[in-house]
Amino acid sequence: MASPCRPEKLVDRVLGDSLPNNPARVLQAKLSRLRSLLDEASPGARQMLIRSSGGYKLNVTAETLDAAEFRERIRSTSAQFSGQEQVLVFEKALELWRGEPYAEFADEL
Repeated sequence: MASPCRPEKLVDRVLGDSLPNNPARVLQAKLSRLRSLLDEASPGARQMLIRSSGGYKLNVTAETLDAAEFRERIRSTSAQFSGQEQVLVFEKALELWRGEPYAEFADEL
């Protein structure tokens, strides 16, 4: 399990060199927005962003990732079904995706 990320490190990673007047407050606003986006994607998912004395951690498991569930469905379907049955299960697996799969990597080789 990954260790929490210190707020100072998050400020550096998220805000970079162009620091606002109050970077801690801006970080808090961004984390709040992240919690809202998580909840929009899946009600209750805001609980995945955990704050501890060591910093912040996004508690992501394979079960919470569309990609992991998709891979598992494809893997198990390939072994269990053939032909048209596979096509139907593959189509159901594709329904797990919200938006275009891996759209953020569309420009990559």
